[in-house]
Amino acid sequence: MRIATPPTVFRLTRPFLTFASVVGVLCAVAGVALLLAGLLMPDRVAFGSQFAAGLPQAVRARAALVGATTLLGGGALSAAVTLQLRRLVDTAITGDPFIIENGQRLRRIAWLVFLLDMVTRVGTMTVAAIAATGPVPVSLPVSFTGLLVVTMILVLAHIFEHGSRLRSDLQGTI
Repeated sequence: MRIATPPTVFRLTRPFLTFASVVGVLCAVAGVALLLAGLLMPDRVAFGSQFAAGLPQAVRARAALVGATTLLGGGALSAAVTLQLRRLVDTAITGDPFIIENGQRLRRIAWLVFLLDMVTRVGTMTVAAIAATGPVPVSLPVSFTGLLVVTMILVLAHIFEHGSRLRSDLQGTI
C-alpha cells in the first residue's frame, strides 16, 4: 500500500531532522569547548570561575574530561536517533511506513534514547561529584519520564512489527 502524495508534515519533517542533527552536533562541539575552557582556564571564562573556583588543576581536568566525554557521547547518540528517525520518515515519504524495518528502527530508537538518558544523567552526576567541595546529592541515574518514553517507543515498535507481519500474512493468503 503506497501513499499517493506524502503529507506536508513528512516533507517538512526531513529538513527539520537534518537541522536538528546539525544543531545537536554544533551544540555538543560548543559545549565541549566551553566546558574545557571553563574548567581548565577558570580565570578567563566567567562561568568557570564560579564552578571551579578553588579546585586544583587535576580535579578540573578530570571533571572536564568526564564532561566532554558526556557531551560527545550524548551528541553521538542524538545523531544516531535522528538518523533512525530520518530513515523512518523517508519510508513514509516514499510510500509505506508500515514495514518490519521501521519497527526495528523504532526499537533501536528506544534503546538509543535510554542510553542517551543514562549517559547524560551519569555524566552530570559524575562531574558534580568530582567538582564537589561538600556533600553531593545522589539520585537515580534513570528518570521515570525517560523510562515512560522508552516504553512507549517499544510498544510502537511492536505494533509496527506485528501489523507488518499481519499484513504480509494477509497478502499471502489472497
